[in-house]
Amino acid sequence: MSSPAPSRFRFAAGPRRPADDVPSQPGDRDLVWFRDGSGLILGLRPIHPDDKGALLQGFEQLSEESRYQRFLAPMARLTVRQLRYLTEIDHFNHFAWAAGYRDDEGEEHGVGVARYVRDLDDPCAAELAVVVADDFQGRGIGTLLI
Repeated sequence: MSSPAPSRFRFAAGPRRPADDVPSQPGDRDLVWFRDGSGLILGLRPIHPDDKGALLQGFEQLSEESRYQRFLAPMARLTVRQLRYLTEIDHFNHFAWAAGYRDDEGEEHGVGVARYVRDLDDPCAAELAVVVADDFQGRGIGTLLI
């Protein structure tokens, strides 16, 4: 039996392993921090309804190809209805992880989202969708989100 492949990500901090370089702010209790192979510290948390603006900003920064790969159709913009669908979720039949980082000024930048939507006819199956910002692709962030 072979051992699992080593992870490209390591926990940056946790309840028993605080790290001085992990940027913390009020409300961070829902975040899990990871450090990627380049040293970037990424926060991973469930998506919230108040993420609409960040999701829209991230969508606008995606290349046409990345948008097509995510939605499987040409997509010029997200509608208000789509933004609601993507952020106002029940966290049971529809769940989404958001990954991002904070710059030196504490401003948050999203880098990816992964979500599943349970198949109502087969509750053991779900549709999975992942998108990672173009500048962050190829670093294993999509794998981390899954």
